[in-house]
Amino acid sequence: MEISGYILIVILGTSIVTFIPRVVPLMLLSKMQIPEWGIDWLKHVPDDVIGF
Repeated sequence: MEISGYILIVILGTSIVTFIPRVVPLMLLSKMQIPEWGIDWLKHVPDDVIGF
């Protein structure tokens, strides 16, 4: 089975678009000190919304 260049570009593009919103916030938040009120607020967010 042969994969055309267009299909390969679409697969790579969608994987990058999916990867960026998951990794960028993780990278930014890992370097920040979240205030206590922010941690308390995050305790009310369901796990399935975050993706864990």
